[in-house]
Amino acid sequence: MSDWFTPFRAVEQEVYLRLGAPGAPRLDGASVLCPMNDPEWSGFTRFFTAAHARLGLHRVLGVGYPSGRLVEASERTDWTIRHVRDLDGDGDFLSPEVTALRDAVDLVAAAPPFGMLDTFLDWAAGRHVIVLTGMTDVTGRDIIHMLGDGELVLDGGWNLMSPVPETAPGVAYTPRPVVWLSDMGAPLPPPPLQLDTMAGNLRYNTRLRNALIRETGSADGYPVLDGTDILEVPSVSAIPSDWAGRMAVPVSFWPKWNPGQFEPLDPARSPKVNGRRLFARLLIRRARTHTRPA
Repeated sequence: MSDWFTPFRAVEQEVYLRLGAPGAPRLDGASVLCPMNDPEWSGFTRFFTAAHARLGLHRVLGVGYPSGRLVEASERTDWTIRHVRDLDGDGDFLSPEVTALRDAVDLVAAAPPFGMLDTFLDWAAGRHVIVLTGMTDVTGRDIIHMLGDGELVLDGGWNLMSPVPETAPGVAYTPRPVVWLSDMGAPLPPPPLQLDTMAGNLRYNTRLRNALIRETGSADGYPVLDGTDILEVPSVSAIPSDWAGRMAVPVSFWPKWNPGQFEPLDPARSPKVNGRRLFARLLIRRARTHTRPA
């Protein structure tokens, strides 16, 4: 797991934001499982332990990977994080031991391994979840549909994975853009993007013009993905307000997504323009309830 990268204050801010949203569940009497790198350093374990009285929690469990170290905080431990035992395995969340712990809790909170978000959410199905994940991991078809259907709600768009004093010592970090996903409460979405027309972008958007020259050698028009009618949009600021069809946009779109303005469709698999491979793209289109500005 990647919880060495998760600061205590980031977890605190997100959990209280979620639980303060309309329709959020109450956690009175709930048990929480935090699978992670080091359960004694994890911001998830430490936050839920510190906030147990305010949230009304029954028990907090943490599992270390690859140490297989199981810790608990509860009335039995006087709400301090204590080592319970070492698991037979290495603490992999997919192992039978950790799966049995999952079955005994109400909420799973973690930063899943990069590239395993889909697997983690499938594993945690049937429990409340709150996860921190890399923005580029939010490209799986099932996850996109869960976001579109409102089963999960996205929040964030920050570089949280940079060194902070409270994280574990001796660990090398690479800052990465991250987002939160949860089924607990829906923070207010960002305001709708203020967008220019296709012609306006091609004339005035310098970032778009430079990207088009890199991708196609010309800034005369928007390209489409090879073999499709999907408009390639190199940056979020270049989304045209007057295009009604499908668009391929960078994953940096997620933190700016307003569900009333755009509808996420599917990931763009191996997107190319003129044979040139592009970075990860999402497919979107204007929401059916959204009216284009005059």
